[in-house]
Amino acid sequence: MTTYIVSLKVYSPRAAKYYGRSPYVWIGNWKWKGKFPTSKTEIHALLYRILLSHGHPEGGTVKVVRPQAEGESPGFKQIFFGTVYADSINVERIHERSGDIHKANPGLPWSRQPYYQREYGRFKGFRKSGGRGRF
Repeated sequence: MTTYIVSLKVYSPRAAKYYGRSPYVWIGNWKWKGKFPTSKTEIHALLYRILLSHGHPEGGTVKVVRPQAEGESPGFKQIFFGTVYADSINVERIHERSGDIHKANPGLPWSRQPYYQREYGRFKGFRKSGGRGRF
């Protein structure tokens, strides 16, 4: 079973005093172990239940990360970033800023991943020079 770390972004007067432009901090680092759900309603139910159990019924911006799986580059992999409220969920980011797509459930094939992770046949890039090269 994979362990996921759930964090909530909240306003901090102390951060506003020190940093001014960015008065928000990530709190929580709540651990959850299991298989990440594959439907939007199940994801909403899971994340809101975690927020509710830790005393945040108002919801807010949530991120979920997991440690690397076997064969992946080292570091935490972000698998969810969005807003979660009592009655709605909004997915804002589907993968890391680096452009790498990470599986939410590393042991399952791409066809069993959550709905927002599916991006088949992404164009990886092209050579800038028009001439012949090694590849």
